[in-house]
Amino acid sequence: GLTNLVPVAAAPAAAPFRATSAPSAPSAPSATPTPPAPAPDPLVRNTFRPSYTMLRGLIQLQVNRDGSSTEISETLVRIETEAGVKNYSEQSHEYNGALSNLEVLEAATIQPDGTRIDVPADRILTRDQLGEEAAVLNTDGKVKVIVFPAVAVGSQLLLRLKTTQHTPE
Repeated sequence: GLTNLVPVAAAPAAAPFRATSAPSAPSAPSATPTPPAPAPDPLVRNTFRPSYTMLRGLIQLQVNRDGSSTEISETLVRIETEAGVKNYSEQSHEYNGALSNLEVLEAATIQPDGTRIDVPADRILTRDQLGEEAAVLNTDGKVKVIVFPAVAVGSQLLLRLKTTQHTPE
């Protein structure tokens, strides 16, 4: 039956399974038995390390009666690995240039020692959206590209964006 269940929290930790053979002859008692070496934990050995950690993510949205809207978003991420340096030191944000405007309010790299390096204006680029989708749909797609300076493992990337949606006329 189910009457022999023991709550998991109250169960003692199980020792790793070790196959042993029965001794052929009695052995002399040992003064202190040597505990078996702990088995390597496969979760520790194969631990996933994210390329970045989200420290802050805020969105403020104002919708007007005419259907227009303003969104202010703020993100602060810490770069954890070299892959994070490669993948996040340049960020792209797409928007429709006919219906909205995307403005970078603040962009900076914050070094582990607290030194702040603002993204210079010439490293904030606006480009036309490229690709088959933009060509087929004949959109006014735009891409804002922000290139963060001096990004290294341990750096934090701060980005505040303001997106204004217009009502179609």
